[in-house]
Amino acid sequence: MLMTQNQSLRLEDDLLTPAAAASLVGVSVSTFKRMRLRGDGPQALQVTSRTFRYRRAEVEAWLERQAVPVAVNHVNCHD
Repeated sequence: MLMTQNQSLRLEDDLLTPAAAASLVGVSVSTFKRMRLRGDGPQALQVTSRTFRYRRAEVEAWLERQAVPVAVNHVNCHD
Protein backbone atom coordinates (compact mmCIF):
# COMPACT_ATOMS: atom_id res chain seq x y z
CA MET A 1 0.00 0.00 0.00
CA LEU A 2 1.44 3.37 -1.01
CA MET A 3 1.21 6.38 1.26
CA THR A 4 -0.01 9.65 -0.07
CA GLN A 5 2.13 12.72 0.47
CA ASN A 6 -0.32 13.99 3.13
CA GLN A 7 -0.14 10.69 5.03
CA SER A 8 3.64 10.75 4.88
CA LEU A 9 3.77 14.31 6.20
CA ARG A 10 1.32 13.46 8.98
CA LEU A 11 3.43 10.47 10.04
CA GLU A 12 6.50 12.70 10.06
CA ASP A 13 4.66 15.27 12.23
CA ASP A 14 3.54 12.53 14.62
CA LEU A 15 7.09 11.25 15.21
CA LEU A 16 9.14 13.31 17.64
CA THR A 17 12.88 13.46 18.09
CA PRO A 18 14.10 12.87 21.63
CA ALA A 19 14.66 16.63 21.97
CA ALA A 20 11.11 17.44 20.88
CA ALA A 21 9.63 14.74 23.12
CA ALA A 22 11.70 15.93 26.10
CA SER A 23 10.51 19.48 25.47
CA LEU A 24 6.89 18.31 25.36
CA VAL A 25 7.34 16.52 28.69
CA GLY A 26 9.27 19.42 30.20
CA VAL A 27 12.56 17.70 31.02
CA SER A 28 16.07 17.88 29.62
CA VAL A 29 17.16 15.60 26.80
CA SER A 30 19.59 13.81 29.14
CA THR A 31 16.83 13.17 31.70
CA PHE A 32 14.57 11.92 28.93
CA LYS A 33 17.31 9.55 27.73
CA ARG A 34 17.79 8.21 31.27
CA MET A 35 14.03 7.63 31.49
CA ARG A 36 14.17 5.59 28.25
CA LEU A 37 17.15 3.56 29.48
CA ARG A 38 15.39 2.80 32.79
CA GLY A 39 12.18 1.92 30.96
CA ASP A 40 10.04 4.44 32.80
CA GLY A 41 9.42 6.93 29.99
CA PRO A 42 7.14 6.84 26.97
CA GLN A 43 7.60 3.96 24.54
CA ALA A 44 10.28 4.70 21.94
CA LEU A 45 10.64 3.52 18.37
CA GLN A 46 14.17 2.44 17.54
CA VAL A 47 14.78 3.61 13.98
CA THR A 48 18.45 2.63 13.82
CA SER A 49 20.87 1.27 16.40
CA ARG A 50 21.35 4.81 17.77
CA THR A 51 18.26 6.69 16.60
CA PHE A 52 14.98 6.82 18.51
CA ARG A 53 11.69 8.53 17.78
CA TYR A 54 8.53 8.93 19.83
CA ARG A 55 4.92 8.97 18.68
CA ARG A 56 3.36 12.26 19.79
CA ALA A 57 0.17 10.47 20.87
CA GLU A 58 2.18 8.00 23.01
CA VAL A 59 4.14 10.81 24.71
CA GLU A 60 0.92 12.73 25.44
CA ALA A 61 -0.82 9.58 26.76
CA TRP A 62 2.21 8.72 28.92
CA LEU A 63 2.22 12.24 30.31
CA GLU A 64 -1.48 11.96 31.21
CA ARG A 65 -0.81 8.68 33.02
CA GLN A 66 1.75 10.46 35.20
CA ALA A 67 -0.90 12.76 36.67
CA VAL A 68 -1.06 12.66 40.45
CA PRO A 69 -4.44 13.22 42.09
CA VAL A 70 -4.53 16.46 44.01
CA ALA A 71 -6.53 16.72 47.23
CA VAL A 72 -9.55 18.96 46.87
CA ASN A 73 -9.03 20.60 50.27
CA HIS A 74 -5.61 21.40 51.62
CA VAL A 75 -6.88 22.04 55.13
CA ASN A 76 -4.76 20.71 57.96
CA CYS A 77 -6.85 18.43 60.13
CA HIS A 78 -5.64 17.66 63.61
CA ASP A 79 -7.78 15.03 65.33
